[in-house]
Amino acid sequence: MRQIPVGTESPQEITINYNNERLTLTFTFSPVGKLWVFDLYNEITQQFIAQGLSLVVGIPILYRSPTDYYLWVEDESSNDVDPFSIDCLGNRCKLFIGDKQEIYEAIQQAV
Repeated sequence: MRQIPVGTESPQEITINYNNERLTLTFTFSPVGKLWVFDLYNEITQQFIAQGLSLVVGIPILYRSPTDYYLWVEDESSNDVDPFSIDCLGNRCKLFIGDKQEIYEAIQQAV
């Protein structure tokens, strides 16, 4: 997994290169729902991969999407609490991107 540098600003846009894809992530904090949501856009295919998805801790986000990668939010306080305030993302909660193959291999080793 590779960490994606995020901050506490809302909205914020980050473009990364991953596995020969150019991906733009747009993060917005919703003060009403007290949660962070994101859109994911592939600059090469010019298509949205995801829109309005919540950032949650401990779940491989995009696992069931037709991509070779997933996003992972880690709570560094070890409390496994989702990012619920604007200050959480980039501070307590870190964002990562990884290959789905990592998950498949871990499942095979566990069985």
